[in-house]
Amino acid sequence: ATLKTRGLPLRKLRVAMLKRVAVGVGKALRDTGQAVERMGMRAQDNWIFAEPFCRHRAVMNLFDQRPTLAPSVFVAPNASVIGNVEVKCQSSIWYGAVVRGDQSNIFIGGCSSICDRTVVQS
Repeated sequence: ATLKTRGLPLRKLRVAMLKRVAVGVGKALRDTGQAVERMGMRAQDNWIFAEPFCRHRAVMNLFDQRPTLAPSVFVAPNASVIGNVEVKCQSSIWYGAVVRGDQSNIFIGGCSSICDRTVVQS
């Protein structure tokens, strides 16, 4: 059968259509499941699903450059340590601070403190 639609053979067209249907059915099932889950949570007077989820990561790689932090280092939840950064023991990076080692190394010695909303950039 040489019947073609938009340059695709009929068999490839059927496979593409089935994939599209499967994706649509999957989305519908997921949305239905989430709606039932929320309804059950409301019935139990549990509103945790309404709380927004924070996806901020305090320590991030930058391509192949990885931060190195001692186990005793404190990094605030909304601070950012990015790239080629080395932080020694008993140091702290406080709220809103950004330490970005994207162009060269940043070394923070022991017992140091990077205070609130400070930006350290190489």
